Amino acid sequence: MKKAPPSYPQFLILSFLFSYVCSQSQDSCNSPLTLQNPLSFDTTSMQCVTVWSSQGFILRYVQAAPNVWNFVLSAPSTNAYVGIGFSPNGNMVGSTAIVGWAESGATSNVKQYFLGGQQPSLVTLIQSPTQGLPFGNVSTMLVQSHRIYIAFQLLTPQPGSRLVYAVGPVGRLPQAPDFRLTEHQDRIATSLNYASGQFETKKQPESNLRRSHGLLNMLGWAILMPIGVMVARYMRKWDPLWFYMHAVTQSVGFILGLIGVMCGFVLDDRLSANVPIHKALGIVIITFGCLQVLALLIRPDKASKVRKYWNWYHFGVGRALVFLAVVNVFYGVHLGKAGSSWNVGFAAFLVFVKAQKSNAYFKRFQVKFKRRRQGKTDYRARIRMINQDKNKFNTPKFRFVVRFTNKDIIAQICSASIAGDHVLASAYAHELPRYGLEVGLTNYAAAYCTGLLLGRRVLKKLELDEEYEGNVEATGEDYSVEPADSRRPFRALLDVGLLKTTTGNRVFGALKGALDAGVDIPHSEKRFAGFSKDNKQLDSEVHRKYIYGGHVAAYMNTLVEDEPEKYQTHFSEYIKRGIEADNIEEMYKKVHAAIRANPIQTKTEKPAPKEHKRYNLKKLTYEERKAKLIERLNALNAAAGNGNDDEDEEDDE
Repeated sequence: MKKAPPSYPQFLILSFLFSYVCSQSQDSCNSPLTLQNPLSFDTTSMQCVTVWSSQGFILRYVQAAPNVWNFVLSAPSTNAYVGIGFSPNGNMVGSTAIVGWAESGATSNVKQYFLGGQQPSLVTLIQSPTQGLPFGNVSTMLVQSHRIYIAFQLLTPQPGSRLVYAVGPVGRLPQAPDFRLTEHQDRIATSLNYASGQFETKKQPESNLRRSHGLLNMLGWAILMPIGVMVARYMRKWDPLWFYMHAVTQSVGFILGLIGVMCGFVLDDRLSANVPIHKALGIVIITFGCLQVLALLIRPDKASKVRKYWNWYHFGVGRALVFLAVVNVFYGVHLGKAGSSWNVGFAAFLVFVKAQKSNAYFKRFQVKFKRRRQGKTDYRARIRMINQDKNKFNTPKFRFVVRFTNKDIIAQICSASIAGDHVLASAYAHELPRYGLEVGLTNYAAAYCTGLLLGRRVLKKLELDEEYEGNVEATGEDYSVEPADSRRPFRALLDVGLLKTTTGNRVFGALKGALDAGVDIPHSEKRFAGFSKDNKQLDSEVHRKYIYGGHVAAYMNTLVEDEPEKYQTHFSEYIKRGIEADNIEEMYKKVHAAIRANPIQTKTEKPAPKEHKRYNLKKLTYEERKAKLIERLNALNAAAGNGNDDEDEEDDE
């Protein structure tokens, strides 16, 4: 027969009882202290403080009489010892502690210890009542609801305010007969104000020094040193940059590591820590570091016979140093109980370094294009500009390319292909003297003339010059060519390269010239000279002034009035050719007309060199070499014969 399930009210009652039992197992300052075995002193009037929330330590205390203080320490029972120490200076060394633990057989123990040092042999058990703190007759320990309660009395007018709490490692309890304590798993130091119940957690005095020691050693020996090894191994093609980067990285790592080792020695002197392996590894690492510095000073020349042995020594010591440094860093993190996050972070760095150092990675490394390495081409912008629609097949996509140098302006109509760019037509500012513009070949007006020359030249080449005359007279207003009935206008895209497209830039002067020539170029008037950001409109008069060199004429007039000497220097070529501020506009009008009349490019005839200049000796034929040798032998014989005649004459005398 099936048993009926419990009803909903019964379920609520069971849930309430379960929550009540669980609440009773958790001690807190919000609930009164209720113990199964009552203590010999009153606990209802005790002041309660949660002194260590992460470990669940709760301290209750009260002054029962002028020289009597009652204490109850509550902590979770985790098969480990718990303790409270009264320290004169806030450190664990030198304090007197009350330690309690519960064994598996429900046996509870409370002992008093004097912490004379950090080694277990220096932690002594206080057995005589005359030693240690002035305890009363009440000193007991209870285990209830998975918590340990240590109750004791201090016979003193005012207990010490600097208290230290500790919890031991799980499963390692003090054993008879000496009840020696093992090193604590965690601890905290506090300062308690008994009157107000306020407490302050004290940092460890050497915490900053300990942190500096760990960070400096990790950064110097285990991070910068491997990076220096990577630089020396994979950047040799950039000689001598790799050597200087390697030397600087290793030197900085050695200096930081040396400071970190010094911090370690100071820390060892203050704490008297028992870490012989960690100390020995540190001494070996600093020795290897000094040997590497010495190797830099005695480095032989590359052509030396001992360079091979020096390389063996340098590589071997360096690899051993890095390996020992990594091992010692992990060991130091373990000793310092810094947590698994430090191990995980450092291990992730090592995995990254190892991945970067793999041969497969560097075999797949793709070198950037030459013009990208030189900083001349933005390939991201170029690819977006030259990509052609697939339904247009092999139709070239033309670009109106404008570049500026210190003394010239280069304008080209180009189209991209797999083999490279094909130049359909080009125009240069150094061609403008043929059209009457001999000075000012790089300003806004000259850029307009260069763009106009290129536009008319490419239309002449494609036989579109008569059908698309463009804007014959430059008025400064925006102009876009309209398609004719027979053939569409020639279309190109503006390519400014790495130039910053600021309003009024000279590149837009060249753009305006190509537009007025009749070339279809998508554009906006917002970057032409004379465009106002406030009005969002183009001032055609200002733009026209720039096209005809009005800004140059205004500057000439200013210098004539204010600085005549500077005018003579800056505009010396203008003065030599008789160009004044009043006739500059007429000069540019004549240049525009001359460009439209004949935009065809003419090749300059260079005279052939009269005689080919040789930079090496002429190759002689066999007969010429033989005759030259006979001539040299005859000259030597003649010189020898003259020498013998002189000796005979001396003998006759």
